Amino acid sequence: FFLEVAGPPFRRTGAGLALIAAGLSLSILGGSKIELAAGKFENLIGKLEVSLFAQRSAPQSKISLTRLATVGPFPDGDHQLDAAPIVECLRMGLQPFPGSAIVGWQIVGRVDKRGLRPDRAAIYGSNQALAMARAVWVRDHLLAKQDSFDPASAIVSVGGAQNSGRQVADGNLQSDRVVDIHVFLQSAEPHSGAGVLQLPKAIICP
Repeated sequence: FFLEVAGPPFRRTGAGLALIAAGLSLSILGGSKIELAAGKFENLIGKLEVSLFAQRSAPQSKISLTRLATVGPFPDGDHQLDAAPIVECLRMGLQPFPGSAIVGWQIVGRVDKRGLRPDRAAIYGSNQALAMARAVWVRDHLLAKQDSFDPASAIVSVGGAQNSGRQVADGNLQSDRVVDIHVFLQSAEPHSGAGVLQLPKAIICP
């Protein structure tokens, strides 16, 4: 599967929805259809995740999904970067968010539209597997070092290339070799007196 869902917080209903999403990912993300269906798949996953995390939210609160950061670009055909500066970059990006406001995480691995070279295919097998390896690496080696990160509330998935077509510039190919990190934020509704959490712009951690 190309979707990971942590078990304990979601209980039966959440796990059922996540398994449905994982099953759909097999058909939607198969072969060359990944670029064409990526947007629809991510919208589907986002809706399912909002439903999952809404079950855990407090009364009089609102759940919002926002992109926290983009990590990369990764080297062509590889899933690792120099971790130390990115850990610090993410730490700075998380400063505006109180730890209690983050109730979930979505980590989306991406690749460019080209097929893997034979030597890279021997390691990863497919573009989807490389995208998942990038997302898992970000979870385990970057986010795991953040005080506010809870792996039990993180969903790891893959996304297709944003740039597709017959001719794509090298710069655009590079911009697809990234991992996007989204957070689910719980904030008070305006009428409760606390106001809605202001969302800063997403950061880029190269």
